[in-house]
Amino acid sequence: LYKTSRSQGDLKDPSGMETPHKSQDSVAGDDTDEEPAGDKSGTGGGEEEEEEEEEEYDFRSAAHRVGFLLDNLKSDKRTEVMESLEDWYLKRLETIEAEQGELITLEDDEASREKDMKDSLKLLLQGLEEKQMREVKVLSQCNDTLHAGAS
Repeated sequence: LYKTSRSQGDLKDPSGMETPHKSQDSVAGDDTDEEPAGDKSGTGGGEEEEEEEEEEYDFRSAAHRVGFLLDNLKSDKRTEVMESLEDWYLKRLETIEAEQGELITLEDDEASREKDMKDSLKLLLQGLEEKQMREVKVLSQCNDTLHAGAS
């Protein structure tokens, strides 16, 4: 997964990013063939590699890498954007509440006008119906009078 770059002396991952390990060249300068102090038995070759790897770990590079990653998060900018959005939403919320009050008032007015209009239309239809009934009675009386006078 990691490739050693002899020209730069750092380990690189496939994406080209430096890893927080010293290069193999810097370890090669240490020509001692001694085993690490923790494992003198000679067994467990995998443990030796892990211990060597721990010794090779470059804390400055790691700290630089972590700092770089934290800077790339841009948490300050994100926090600032979130605060500005919160301010905008709070201001908009006040406007919305005021507009909702106005909307409720308008809806109530419209509902009362609609009720008044329905009542007025009902009264108008009743008045027309009464007039028609009177006209029918008058015409019926005229008809009866004409038939009584003709006979």
